[in-house]
Amino acid sequence: IEIINYSRRASVSQMAIELYEDPPDILGFSVLGWNFTAVGELATTFHQVKPNGWCLFGGNHASHQADRVFRLYPQVDMIINGEGELTFRELLLAFLAGKKKEELREVHGISVRCDDGTVFTTPERPRLKDLNVIPSPFLTGAIEMYGKDGKFLYDVALMETNRGCPYKCAFCYWGGATGSKLSRFSSE
Repeated sequence: IEIINYSRRASVSQMAIELYEDPPDILGFSVLGWNFTAVGELATTFHQVKPNGWCLFGGNHASHQADRVFRLYPQVDMIINGEGELTFRELLLAFLAGKKKEELREVHGISVRCDDGTVFTTPERPRLKDLNVIPSPFLTGAIEMYGKDGKFLYDVALMETNRGCPYKCAFCYWGGATGSKLSRFSSE
């Protein structure tokens, strides 16, 4: 498993050259407004280089939006709806076990486009109550923070301290998506 972060300044062709030099079996994207079109273009070419691979979208601008995403990008195989940490792990294990997309109905929190073009959505996965079960990608070293030259690699670094919101504001993802109590990471 490799986590790759790209700057907003990276072109789709730069990303494609790096990603498809040795294409992964599963290509998963965290989809946000600023990268939606770029990752959609990468998804469009993924199956040309890895016909039997799985292309997954998750994140704010894909979650619970299967009709729209599958219509715009027919090459996307799955969408993770809601929090993705546990769901993504289950999908990786299913792939390693040789399961076909049509056999993923027991994985909660996904929308799947089958090879025959049909789509199914599984029941919602309950939200995580204890966020401390999610290891920090920064503290574990899963995401590199500094380059070989010792310089910070990113324009910004966001640290998630909580999830959820008790309000349902139309302009905000968390409130509109969850309308629930906050879950917090421990301060440690």
